Amino acid sequence: MKKLLLILLCVPLIGVGQEIGLGFQTSPTSAPGLSLKYKPNEYNSIQAVIVYMKSMSQENYNIIYKKYLDENSYNLMSMSYIDYQLFFSALIGYYKFGFYDTYSQTTILEGDSKIGYALGAGLEYNFESIQKLKFDFGIGLSNISLFENLSSLNNTLYGTNNNSQSIYFTYSFGIHYYLGN
Repeated sequence: MKKLLLILLCVPLIGVGQEIGLGFQTSPTSAPGLSLKYKPNEYNSIQAVIVYMKSMSQENYNIIYKKYLDENSYNLMSMSYIDYQLFFSALIGYYKFGFYDTYSQTTILEGDSKIGYALGAGLEYNFESIQKLKFDFGIGLSNISLFENLSSLNNTLYGTNNNSQSIYFTYSFGIHYYLGN
């Protein structure tokens, strides 16, 4: 019922110049997550990503804003082959990481949960023959790292406290199928 309600709420948002993309987004700090991207125009998008993995007890909830530059085309022998747009992005999210034993149905280690953020830039592109399927790749700086998550589990296991406020290099990859124009 909740899924149907979400779809019914999203359908009226698709109008002239607007797109909704459904797909997956991943980065080194998380498993692939389900993604919903809304582009009210060709220069802005807002994206929600949800990651839930029971075996690693990982939960991520992210909101990503992207500001796009002008769209360009890569031409090969006077034919448009790839359309692409550069973007700047900002992310804020909630991250929780641990280990869950599926056999005994218990959590083995419970890691820290924290609010994460990232700033970056990237490229969104699609092939001319498949207009509705778009790929994006971004790089940036973040306060979340998979290694930090593993370190926080180590701190939990051995009773140490290493709450670093470091900034890490990160990247992300996404693929979305767009509905609408």
